[in-house]
Amino acid sequence: MARRIVALGAVLGVLAAVAMATQPPPSLADTSGNALYRLLEQRAAAGDRRAEEMVAAVDRYLAAKGLQPADLGAARIQISTDRSGPVALRIRDLSPWAITVENVSTFDARGDLDAYVAVRTAALVATARANPRAVVEARLAPSELVGVGEFLRSLDCDCTGRTLVADVFSGDRWLMTSMRPLGEEGLAADLVVAALREQALVSIDQFPGADRGDLRFTVRSVTIEMTANNALELAERPGMLLVDITNDLKADHEGKAAFVEVRGGPDVFGAHAQFALDNVFERTRLNPGKLEAER
Repeated sequence: MARRIVALGAVLGVLAAVAMATQPPPSLADTSGNALYRLLEQRAAAGDRRAEEMVAAVDRYLAAKGLQPADLGAARIQISTDRSGPVALRIRDLSPWAITVENVSTFDARGDLDAYVAVRTAALVATARANPRAVVEARLAPSELVGVGEFLRSLDCDCTGRTLVADVFSGDRWLMTSMRPLGEEGLAADLVVAALREQALVSIDQFPGADRGDLRFTVRSVTIEMTANNALELAERPGMLLVDITNDLKADHEGKAAFVEVRGGPDVFGAHAQFALDNVFERTRLNPGKLEAER
């Protein structure tokens, strides 16, 4: 099941927004370094977290190279794709300002998924062996339907939560997939479940027959930060399909731009549910027309 990726920010001239645009505007290539830097600062001052991260990264980059914003000049605009085995990447090159690497891998068959899991697990093992204490960002995918609260309580790790993708059920019927950042609640299971419930109730009326008193939430993915050694330990636990790190995907582009990030990622658990769990989401999809016919 494809997951729609939405860019942050609405100002086309701000790299924090255009880094995820399908085709960055040509005017970006004509914008001076000073102007781009000012736009980023303005966006950061307005509370855009991604712009704040970019300003900090640009400042570090300039300090390390002894440069001023004007020295960076306009952004290069180049979009390319790269495939290595089962891993497909789309690279948006706005250097020397930013490079966004988007993981756009897909799975047409069980073999594609198995190959991806094997390759990405090998990347984690190599990273952990090279530097066990390296901080990694990883997307966790379970191997079975598991409640959000149960999964988060089972992590019991020194890690920081970033985002959660959960499936919402009414009883045994699947309603929708919900994505939310893990903010102040972090990985506190009860707080996260309460926030998911509040979020789901906002849109529950669009699903005729759904019981708002019988909602449950299962994990599709959880993105967290931790050490490589901790990530490897999680990957070896029963019930964990994949711990998919981003560090190796990012490493090839480090130093080429002030801000380098990896975004997106394949729906590993969704594919696993289709190939190995009897297509559970389609099988239990809430279908008003079918429900009416069954009455």
